[in-house]
Amino acid sequence: MRGIDYNTLYPPNLDPIPPSAFIRAWEIDYKTMQTNMIPVDSPSFDDFLDTVKQATKKYNALKFEK
Repeated sequence: MRGIDYNTLYPPNLDPIPPSAFIRAWEIDYKTMQTNMIPVDSPSFDDFLDTVKQATKKYNALKFEK
């Protein structure tokens, strides 16, 4: 993708959560995926977001050599 500095995707800089101005659009998209693409029970958007935040925190705690 254009405009992405992939060098910033190493800990502790990774943040896949969009800015707060886009969270509602992300939630709508997730609910659309739940309806059309996910054939089994799936977590609520809030639970999904919490899981992503927890995974991001763990990832950003890792130490990588560049």
